[in-house]
Amino acid sequence: MTSDNYILIIETSGNTCGVALSCDNTIIAEYNVFKQNSHDKVLADLIKRIVNDCDISFDQLKAVAVSSGPGSFTGLRIGAAIAKGLCFNNSMKLISVPTLHAIAFNCSDNSSTIKSDIISIIPSNKDLYYNQKYNTELSTQTGIELSSISEIINNKQDNEIICGVLSKNDSELSQTIKNLTLTAGLMAKLADKLYSEDKFVDSDEFTPLYIQDFIPKTK
Repeated sequence: MTSDNYILIIETSGNTCGVALSCDNTIIAEYNVFKQNSHDKVLADLIKRIVNDCDISFDQLKAVAVSSGPGSFTGLRIGAAIAKGLCFNNSMKLISVPTLHAIAFNCSDNSSTIKSDIISIIPSNKDLYYNQKYNTELSTQTGIELSSISEIINNKQDNEIICGVLSKNDSELSQTIKNLTLTAGLMAKLADKLYSEDKFVDSDEFTPLYIQDFIPKTK
Protein backbone atom coordinates (compact mmCIF):
# COMPACT_ATOMS: atom_id res chain seq x y z
CA MET A 1 0.00 0.00 0.00
CA THR A 2 1.86 2.99 -1.24
CA SER A 3 -0.64 5.63 -2.24
CA ASP A 4 -3.13 4.85 0.56
CA ASN A 5 -6.25 5.50 -1.51
CA TYR A 6 -8.69 4.47 1.20
CA ILE A 7 -12.30 4.09 0.06
CA LEU A 8 -15.16 3.38 2.44
CA ILE A 9 -17.90 1.30 0.82
CA ILE A 10 -21.47 1.23 2.18
CA GLU A 11 -24.01 -1.40 1.12
CA THR A 12 -27.60 -1.05 2.34
CA SER A 13 -29.67 -1.77 -0.77
CA GLY A 14 -30.75 -5.24 0.38
CA ASN A 15 -31.24 -7.19 3.59
CA THR A 16 -27.52 -7.06 4.38
CA CYS A 17 -26.06 -4.00 6.07
CA GLY A 18 -22.38 -3.87 5.27
CA VAL A 19 -19.29 -1.71 5.11
CA ALA A 20 -15.90 -2.40 3.57
CA LEU A 21 -12.62 -0.54 3.41
CA SER A 22 -10.46 -0.81 0.32
CA CYS A 23 -7.00 0.56 -0.28
CA ASP A 24 -5.48 0.67 -3.76
CA ASN A 25 -7.97 -1.89 -5.16
CA THR A 26 -7.59 -4.29 -2.26
CA ILE A 27 -10.22 -4.91 0.41
CA ILE A 28 -8.50 -4.68 3.78
CA ALA A 29 -11.59 -5.07 5.97
CA GLU A 30 -15.26 -5.91 5.55
CA TYR A 31 -18.11 -6.15 8.05
CA ASN A 32 -21.59 -7.35 7.12
CA VAL A 33 -24.66 -7.88 9.28
CA PHE A 34 -26.97 -10.43 7.69
CA LYS A 35 -30.07 -9.42 9.59
CA GLN A 36 -33.06 -7.81 7.93
CA ASN A 37 -34.07 -4.30 9.00
CA SER A 38 -30.86 -3.70 10.98
CA HIS A 39 -29.45 -0.85 8.88
CA ASP A 40 -30.54 2.04 11.08
CA LYS A 41 -29.26 0.28 14.20
CA VAL A 42 -25.81 -0.88 13.11
CA LEU A 43 -24.57 1.12 10.10
CA ALA A 44 -23.02 4.06 11.96
CA ASP A 45 -21.32 1.72 14.44
CA LEU A 46 -19.96 -0.48 11.64
CA ILE A 47 -18.40 2.54 9.97
CA LYS A 48 -16.76 3.72 13.20
CA ARG A 49 -15.54 0.20 13.93
CA ILE A 50 -13.97 -0.45 10.53
CA VAL A 51 -12.09 2.87 10.59
CA ASN A 52 -10.86 2.31 14.15
CA ASP A 53 -9.93 -1.33 13.57
CA CYS A 54 -7.88 -0.38 10.50
CA ASP A 55 -6.17 2.36 12.52
CA ILE A 56 -7.01 5.22 10.17
CA SER A 57 -8.89 8.47 10.59
CA PHE A 58 -11.83 9.73 8.57
CA ASP A 59 -9.52 12.42 7.20
CA GLN A 60 -7.52 9.69 5.45
CA LEU A 61 -10.51 8.51 3.43
CA LYS A 62 -10.27 9.57 -0.20
CA ALA A 63 -13.87 8.66 -1.06
CA VAL A 64 -17.08 7.12 0.17
CA ALA A 65 -18.91 4.71 -2.14
CA VAL A 66 -22.55 3.87 -1.55
CA SER A 67 -24.93 1.50 -3.28
CA SER A 68 -27.31 3.73 -5.20
CA GLY A 69 -30.03 1.26 -6.11
CA PRO A 70 -32.33 -0.11 -7.08
CA GLY A 71 -33.15 -1.91 -3.87
CA SER A 72 -34.87 -1.43 -0.55
CA PHE A 73 -36.34 2.08 -0.28
CA THR A 74 -35.56 2.36 3.44
CA GLY A 75 -32.12 0.77 3.11
CA LEU A 76 -31.08 3.07 0.27
CA ARG A 77 -32.33 6.11 2.15
CA ILE A 78 -30.30 5.20 5.26
CA GLY A 79 -27.13 4.49 3.30
CA ALA A 80 -27.45 7.67 1.27
CA ALA A 81 -28.01 9.80 4.37
CA ILE A 82 -24.86 8.49 6.05
CA ALA A 83 -22.77 8.81 2.87
CA LYS A 84 -23.97 12.34 2.20
CA GLY A 85 -23.22 13.27 5.80
CA LEU A 86 -19.65 11.99 5.51
CA CYS A 87 -19.20 13.86 2.22
CA PHE A 88 -21.08 16.99 3.29
CA ASN A 89 -20.34 19.98 1.10
CA ASN A 90 -18.19 17.70 -1.08
CA SER A 91 -15.53 17.57 1.62
CA MET A 92 -14.87 14.02 0.44
CA LYS A 93 -15.45 12.35 -2.95
CA LEU A 94 -18.75 10.46 -3.26
CA ILE A 95 -19.10 7.45 -5.56
CA SER A 96 -22.53 6.22 -6.63
CA VAL A 97 -22.47 2.45 -7.23
CA PRO A 98 -25.50 1.11 -9.16
CA THR A 99 -26.53 -2.17 -7.57
CA LEU A 100 -27.31 -4.13 -10.74
CA HIS A 101 -24.13 -2.91 -12.44
CA ALA A 102 -22.07 -4.01 -9.43
CA ILE A 103 -23.57 -7.49 -9.64
CA ALA A 104 -22.86 -7.78 -13.37
CA PHE A 105 -19.34 -6.45 -12.86
CA ASN A 106 -18.67 -8.98 -10.10
CA CYS A 107 -20.17 -11.82 -12.10
CA SER A 108 -18.00 -11.03 -15.10
CA ASP A 109 -14.88 -10.32 -13.07
CA ASN A 110 -15.09 -13.57 -11.11
CA SER A 111 -15.07 -15.88 -14.10
CA SER A 112 -12.92 -15.70 -17.19
CA THR A 113 -15.21 -18.29 -18.78
CA ILE A 114 -18.17 -15.91 -18.98
CA LYS A 115 -18.55 -14.92 -22.60
CA SER A 116 -22.29 -14.28 -22.48
CA ASP A 117 -24.44 -11.25 -21.91
CA ILE A 118 -25.54 -10.92 -18.28
CA ILE A 119 -29.02 -10.46 -16.85
CA SER A 120 -28.42 -8.91 -13.43
CA ILE A 121 -31.17 -9.45 -10.83
CA ILE A 122 -32.07 -8.53 -7.23
CA PRO A 123 -35.33 -9.17 -5.37
CA SER A 124 -37.93 -6.43 -5.10
CA ASN A 125 -41.24 -6.78 -3.32
CA LYS A 126 -44.32 -8.82 -4.24
CA ASP A 127 -42.20 -11.69 -5.65
CA LEU A 128 -40.75 -9.49 -8.39
CA TYR A 129 -37.14 -8.85 -9.35
CA TYR A 130 -35.34 -5.78 -10.56
CA ASN A 131 -33.43 -6.85 -13.64
CA GLN A 132 -31.23 -5.30 -16.31
CA LYS A 133 -29.22 -6.71 -19.21
CA TYR A 134 -25.52 -6.04 -19.83
CA ASN A 135 -23.35 -7.11 -22.74
CA THR A 136 -19.88 -8.65 -22.41
CA GLU A 137 -18.38 -5.14 -22.18
CA LEU A 138 -20.82 -4.44 -19.31
CA SER A 139 -22.73 -1.76 -21.22
CA THR A 140 -26.44 -1.65 -20.43
CA GLN A 141 -28.68 -3.22 -23.06
CA THR A 142 -32.02 -2.48 -21.39
CA GLY A 143 -33.48 -0.20 -18.78
CA ILE A 144 -34.25 -1.47 -15.28
CA GLU A 145 -37.34 -3.67 -15.34
CA LEU A 146 -39.55 -5.38 -12.76
CA SER A 147 -40.38 -8.99 -13.62
CA SER A 148 -41.14 -12.32 -11.98
CA ILE A 149 -38.30 -14.81 -11.87
CA SER A 150 -40.24 -17.12 -14.19
CA GLU A 151 -40.57 -14.32 -16.75
CA ILE A 152 -36.85 -13.62 -16.56
CA ILE A 153 -35.95 -17.27 -17.03
CA ASN A 154 -38.45 -17.85 -19.83
CA ASN A 155 -37.29 -14.75 -21.74
CA LYS A 156 -33.58 -15.51 -21.38
CA GLN A 157 -31.77 -16.03 -24.65
CA ASP A 158 -29.17 -18.75 -25.25
CA ASN A 159 -26.36 -16.16 -25.21
CA GLU A 160 -27.39 -14.79 -21.80
CA ILE A 161 -26.77 -15.85 -18.20
CA ILE A 162 -28.70 -14.78 -15.11
CA CYS A 163 -26.58 -13.52 -12.25
CA GLY A 164 -27.60 -11.94 -8.95
CA VAL A 165 -29.44 -12.36 -5.69
CA LEU A 166 -32.25 -14.86 -5.19
CA SER A 167 -34.95 -14.51 -2.56
CA LYS A 168 -35.37 -17.36 -0.08
CA ASN A 169 -38.57 -18.38 -1.86
CA ASP A 170 -36.60 -19.03 -5.05
CA SER A 171 -33.56 -20.68 -3.48
CA GLU A 172 -34.19 -23.91 -5.40
CA LEU A 173 -33.18 -22.06 -8.58
CA SER A 174 -29.61 -21.63 -7.34
CA GLN A 175 -28.41 -24.41 -9.66
CA THR A 176 -29.54 -22.56 -12.77
CA ILE A 177 -28.69 -18.99 -11.72
CA LYS A 178 -25.29 -17.67 -10.59
CA ASN A 179 -26.40 -16.76 -7.08
CA LEU A 180 -24.45 -14.03 -5.26
CA THR A 181 -24.69 -12.48 -1.81
CA LEU A 182 -25.01 -8.72 -1.94
CA THR A 183 -22.30 -7.41 0.39
CA ALA A 184 -20.09 -4.37 0.76
CA GLY A 185 -17.20 -6.38 -0.64
CA LEU A 186 -19.14 -7.13 -3.81
CA MET A 187 -19.84 -3.41 -4.27
CA ALA A 188 -16.16 -2.57 -3.65
CA LYS A 189 -14.91 -3.96 -6.97
CA LEU A 190 -16.97 -1.55 -9.07
CA ALA A 191 -16.38 1.27 -6.57
CA ASP A 192 -12.62 0.94 -7.04
CA LYS A 193 -13.03 1.07 -10.83
CA LEU A 194 -15.24 4.17 -10.67
CA TYR A 195 -12.72 5.83 -8.36
CA SER A 196 -9.88 5.16 -10.80
CA GLU A 197 -11.98 6.76 -13.55
CA ASP A 198 -12.77 9.86 -11.42
CA LYS A 199 -16.50 9.16 -11.66
CA PHE A 200 -17.82 11.06 -8.67
CA VAL A 201 -21.18 12.63 -7.87
CA ASP A 202 -22.12 15.82 -6.07
CA SER A 203 -22.90 14.84 -2.47
CA ASP A 204 -25.43 17.63 -2.10
CA GLU A 205 -27.35 16.53 -5.19
CA PHE A 206 -27.08 12.76 -4.82
CA THR A 207 -30.34 10.80 -4.68
CA PRO A 208 -30.59 6.99 -4.76
CA LEU A 209 -32.38 5.21 -7.58
CA TYR A 210 -35.51 4.27 -5.68
CA ILE A 211 -37.54 3.08 -8.73
CA GLN A 212 -40.59 2.40 -6.54
CA ASP A 213 -42.27 4.61 -3.99
CA PHE A 214 -42.09 3.65 -0.33
CA ILE A 215 -44.89 1.26 0.68
CA PRO A 216 -45.37 0.88 4.46
CA LYS A 217 -45.69 -2.70 5.67
CA THR A 218 -49.05 -3.63 7.13
CA LYS A 219 -49.50 -5.94 10.09
